[in-house]
Amino acid sequence: MDQNQVFLNVKSFFRAFSDTITITIASNPTYKIMSKTFDLLLQPFIQSIKTRMLLRGIVTYGRYYLSERLIIEPAIDDAAYHHDKLDWAGISLSPSLSMRVNNISSYGVIHYKNIPHKKPDYTGFVLNWPNFDSDRECCKILLDESKKADAASKIKYEKTFKFYHEVTNIKDPLSKYTWVLWTTGFTQPQLKGITELSLEQLTKQEKSRLLK
Repeated sequence: MDQNQVFLNVKSFFRAFSDTITITIASNPTYKIMSKTFDLLLQPFIQSIKTRMLLRGIVTYGRYYLSERLIIEPAIDDAAYHHDKLDWAGISLSPSLSMRVNNISSYGVIHYKNIPHKKPDYTGFVLNWPNFDSDRECCKILLDESKKADAASKIKYEKTFKFYHEVTNIKDPLSKYTWVLWTTGFTQPQLKGITELSLEQLTKQEKSRLLK
């Protein structure tokens, strides 16, 4: 956190309540601050997926009161309300802040037209984590977790995969692995050297060779 305070040049506070993590930053809502905030959230978010602790979160701006015992006021209410309405694994600006922000330039941010929200979907800036899932590990973990989910939760995974596809331009986020994994039962180490092959690229002869 100390390094983050230097990075942002503002004072920040971290609080955890049950399954909720709250980070407050005392600052004016400049585009630079919002960009750096998303950049700082990028690696922790990716790491959370790798540890199978899936997160959804809201970035908002407004007045708040913070003490050792309390954290209240409109900004907290806005974040709490909308974070509970998000229908995916991801982090985005709140609907109210999204209406006021039209330009964030950062490697950790992307503009998305269909942020999954229960009342209803909206447009705004979100954490651009899929472009940093270089080995598709996060995507594979999400797929694995989705198989264990109930019907209601599966919708959240489907919307997360939809976002992943739109950001990375990969129709099937696991297209380079799906056929080999499900047809041959290869383990991950055995996939070395063939992970660049897709089903469409494989001839019948190549498929036969892989199955041997």
